[in-house]
Amino acid sequence: MAKVENIAERNQSQPVISDSNDLMVLIRECIANNRTAQKNLYDTYSPALFGTIRRYVNDMNVAKEILNDTFFRIFSKLPQYSFEGAFEGWMRKIAVNIISDHFRRNAKHHVISDKEVETVDPNIDN
Repeated sequence: MAKVENIAERNQSQPVISDSNDLMVLIRECIANNRTAQKNLYDTYSPALFGTIRRYVNDMNVAKEILNDTFFRIFSKLPQYSFEGAFEGWMRKIAVNIISDHFRRNAKHHVISDKEVETVDPNIDN
């Protein structure tokens, strides 16, 4: 159990995850609701995930909201992670799915401006 505590309580200046065994232990600790392990996972992967999100989302506040939603879903789905394939790829897929959901949800609420109405071709059948 000492190794788990060391990984979960490491100083941020030290790498949190040095190999796949560390990652496996950290994930198991996150599943067990170890808040320190969850913070370490967030601190380790949030910059890269935020970069991915910002490639799709221009609005900083929306990007932060999507990042929070992404980590909420990551933590809730960690028990389903199979330890096959790259963990970063698994998390990135979750982020991209949440981004897609965001755009799908907001596409229904698109407000048409007067300029857009003026550019509509009147010869198009509705």
